[in-house]
Amino acid sequence: MSQQKFDPFQYVGPEYFGTMGAANLTWFEIIGELLDNSIEHGQATQMIVSFRSQDHSVEVVDDGIGCDDAEKMFSLGMHYSRGRKGIARYGVGLKDAATWLWGHFFLRTRSSGEIQSIKINWPDYCSQTDRHLNVDRRLAKKEDLFGTKLTFIKVRPSFPNYKALYEDICFYFSPALQAGKQILLILPKGEKMTSAAWRLPTFEGASIYEEFDIDGKHVKLTAGVVTENLENPRKGYSFFHAHRVIKNTMAWGSGGHSLGRFCAMIELDSNWKLSKNKTDIVDNQDALEAEVFKRCEFLIIRAEKQTRVFANSKLDSKVTALLRSRLEQRRKEKEKRVKPEKSKEGTVIPKNTKRKRRRARRKQPGDHLADLNSGGIRLDWERRTDGLIGRADLGPNACVILLNENHSHCAAMREQENDQALAQLCWFLAVEENQRYEKRGDNLQGLLFPKTDGGLIGLLSKMLEGHQDKFDEPQVDEEISAG
Repeated sequence: MSQQKFDPFQYVGPEYFGTMGAANLTWFEIIGELLDNSIEHGQATQMIVSFRSQDHSVEVVDDGIGCDDAEKMFSLGMHYSRGRKGIARYGVGLKDAATWLWGHFFLRTRSSGEIQSIKINWPDYCSQTDRHLNVDRRLAKKEDLFGTKLTFIKVRPSFPNYKALYEDICFYFSPALQAGKQILLILPKGEKMTSAAWRLPTFEGASIYEEFDIDGKHVKLTAGVVTENLENPRKGYSFFHAHRVIKNTMAWGSGGHSLGRFCAMIELDSNWKLSKNKTDIVDNQDALEAEVFKRCEFLIIRAEKQTRVFANSKLDSKVTALLRSRLEQRRKEKEKRVKPEKSKEGTVIPKNTKRKRRRARRKQPGDHLADLNSGGIRLDWERRTDGLIGRADLGPNACVILLNENHSHCAAMREQENDQALAQLCWFLAVEENQRYEKRGDNLQGLLFPKTDGGLIGLLSKMLEGHQDKFDEPQVDEEISAG
């Protein structure tokens, strides 16, 4: 075994640590960068990312060809490459990842017939005046595996959301996964998550698959309108380049239309030049956007129409769920009111106090709304020209609230997807209709909003301004309630 000292600060100053510690990076950016290095530089076919709670560590192991110059790989401010253009997306690199994770770091790599290793305790290292590191080198034995192992112990950030990390890996590394690469996540309790390549969602009706060239650079385009009842988490366009997705965007190739229900995959060949951080293309982007939009315009317009229908359907479902929750609460409150109190033990002999007894109060009217089951209420829409904001249709077994989609306030709440305001309006209308149904009085004008300035219109204006009034039934004057 031999040792070689090197100074990783040869090209940067110690303030670098503070800069990296404050960097607004994410776990996926860090893990993604290390996976990029394994695939691009190490030519790995299998990568294993392990999280351990015992020592709060993360480890990345690959089966690639290893690194033949660990000193350059770990020197801050230097770039390690085997002469090929890297796809490393974030420009982070191993040393940046190590300083962001902090704690203790161990690097072990086998390249050809030699094994190199570096160990460092970052907190201790930063307090030293002589900041030289040792690279241990030894000849590899026959049983020593090729590849690189990176271990980060007692890392500074808390562990990631594993589901989100897994989904990002499956999406952004889907070209590599489709090409046969394997990425495995091992969680602290031993659960294994084998990454599977992201696939385009199922399209509804028409879709396109076309290939074309722009100035000698090849493009493969696949696009369509996502089926109505399916989620579309990767909306818009996803750009594939080499072994990964470099970008997913909705701010491109839309012609001013919504891409909420549209999904497309654009595969670029190696002739396309990428930006410094490999997150965008830098040549012929305008020509590519124009060509792609020309081919996708009819799909985008169709998808935009579906977006409005889909959004309104989801909004109506949310409002109906809120109404059913409130109806269930009202039903339970009624059950508590009619439940007889438990009789006290023992017998009480009535005493003759010669006090005059008052006439018994009239019973409160029934509550038909509370007699409905929790699923007996829902929201629907109708077109009216009489200016009425809405009405409730209360029958023996159900209550349907019909809002006027032509009314400006209803249209505004629908456009803003304000489910709370719509639910409160629907509940007011249901309570008003319930009072009519139970014949609680002949003159019900203003009954719902006796204490609200501006009446119903004033209340709706407050809702649209963002005020969150309590979601409850309106207060009714005592005389009317008793009547």
